[in-house]
Amino acid sequence: MKKLEKPPAINGHGGARAGSGRKPFVATDAERRQVEALAGVGLPHDQIGALLRDGVCVDVVRDNFAHELKAGKAKASAKIGQTLFNRAIGGETAALIWWTKSQMGWKEKRELDISNPDGTLKPPTAINIVPVDVPASE
Repeated sequence: MKKLEKPPAINGHGGARAGSGRKPFVATDAERRQVEALAGVGLPHDQIGALLRDGVCVDVVRDNFAHELKAGKAKASAKIGQTLFNRAIGGETAALIWWTKSQMGWKEKRELDISNPDGTLKPPTAINIVPVDVPASE
């Protein structure tokens, strides 16, 4: 049995007749700037799509604005990183601690010493449960 084949698209629009089918998405410069700005403030891709034109699917956003999505996030991260760096340089303790942990690989280390001064391990602490005589209530 021969498999039915879809007729070839004319003009790349997906329809068999000239001019039929959906026109390809072509992003404008204004949309590119908008996507970059929205990605820069952390808006999810599906919500960015909802704000474009009458709403476009997330695949259209990712296929047509990949550069803007990456650039917007990178620019925002750089700006936040610069602000954090400036605060750390200025002596803000929380910023200094965060910077040393995330950028320099420093860690807080807690040690629990369970050895005797001679290096042997301390024996486990034994807890003895002893019944207590409780006087009967009157």
